[in-house]
Amino acid sequence: METARNSTSAAPGRKIFYLPKRANQGGWEKLIELGAVQTGEGDYNFHRLEVPQSWDLRPSDVSPFQKRLYDAEGDAGKIIAKVFYKPGSAGGGGSLHVFLTEDDPMKD
Repeated sequence: METARNSTSAAPGRKIFYLPKRANQGGWEKLIELGAVQTGEGDYNFHRLEVPQSWDLRPSDVSPFQKRLYDAEGDAGKIIAKVFYKPGSAGGGGSLHVFLTEDDPMKD
């Protein structure tokens, strides 16, 4: 799953990410509050976003189908969200869980 790409069309100091459209309630609002900008492009599963250059998608130790979205600026390595993608028709598709609070139980 390629969910992050560098693109020459991103504004200076920003980069392009593709993240699953399906998110927890309030998740997209929180990402926008943190600096993501939806470009209006993508496909039926993913939104194309411009995000701050400090954001990074990293693999998780849990599964090859999970990644973690980090912001390296400020709190070095602060986790913003969990990104899930399971290919295939049985429960497949992508989803995004954005941490709305510091004590979100999904952080573990």
